[in-house]
Amino acid sequence: MTTNGPAVDSREPSFTAMWCAWARNQHATVHPAPIFSDTRSVQLVPEQALERVVSAMEGFSQEAADALILLTVVRQRVLADRLSSAHQRSVRQLVILGAGLDTTGFGLPDWGDQWRVFEVDHPAMQEWKRKRISDVRWEVPPNLSFAPCDFEQDDLQSALSAAGFERQLPALVSLFGVIIYLTADATKAMLSQLATLAPGSEVTLTYESPPDGTDPVVQETYDKVSPVVDAIEESFVGYYHKWEMEALVQAAGFRSVIHHPIDELNARYLAGRSDHLRLRAIERVFTAV
Repeated sequence: MTTNGPAVDSREPSFTAMWCAWARNQHATVHPAPIFSDTRSVQLVPEQALERVVSAMEGFSQEAADALILLTVVRQRVLADRLSSAHQRSVRQLVILGAGLDTTGFGLPDWGDQWRVFEVDHPAMQEWKRKRISDVRWEVPPNLSFAPCDFEQDDLQSALSAAGFERQLPALVSLFGVIIYLTADATKAMLSQLATLAPGSEVTLTYESPPDGTDPVVQETYDKVSPVVDAIEESFVGYYHKWEMEALVQAAGFRSVIHHPIDELNARYLAGRSDHLRLRAIERVFTAV
C-alpha cells in the first residue's frame, strides 16, 4: 500500500493511504494485545472512504485480511523500536517518506519533543491531509514540518532543506509502502540521495518481491489488491528480489544492510499469541545504514 501514488489530487488522497490508516486502526481495536496502536490516523479518513475500504476487504479470506493488516503495523513497530535506539545515539531528526496519513509526529514518546519530524509526500496529498487535520481541529506539533515532494520529479534533498532539515546532522528515515509504486530510476535516485545523509543516519524501508505462488495467502493478497490499485491508477510497478534490493542499496552508497526476516519479526512480535496471527511475506523490511 502506498502513500505517494500517481492518482493523488487535491480532492482525495491515495486510497491505499486511507486503507493503511483503516488497517492500523483495525489492529489496535480488533486484534487483542496489539503490538502497535494507532487509532489516530483513521480519524482523518472520510466516512465514504472507510466504506470503500471495508467493501474491498470483504473479498479477502480471514488469513489474507489479517496479513494485510499486520504488514501495516509491523513496519511501524520496527520503526518505533529503531526510534528509541536512535534517540540513545543522539539522533534527533525523523524523516517519514511517503507519509500519507502517518501520524507518528502526533504521538511521539515523552522525549519526542526533542526531535524534528519531517513528513515528505506528494504536494496534493499533503494539502489534503493538512486540510483534514484542520477539519478535525488537531494542533500540529511545533516540531513537525511538512515537505512536499513528488518522488518521480522533485529533488528530495531540496524539499527537505526547504522544510528546515539539517543535512549536517544524522537522521532516522522511514520509507514504507513507497518503492512498490516507483519506477526503477526514481528508486535509484531516492536511495542515492538518502545515502548522502550525515554519518549515523539510517533508512528503514519496505519492498515487495514478485509473488511466486509458494504462499497461497500472499498470492491471494496480490491477486485481490492488484485489480483495486490498477483501477485507481496506483498500480504496483516496483518489484525486487532480496538480492536486487540489497544491490541497489549498496550501489547507492550505504555501508551495510540489516535484514528483518519475516520469521524473525514473527518471533519478536507475534510469538505465543492465542489468535496465531503471523506476518506473511507480502512485503519485506530492512534497514540501510
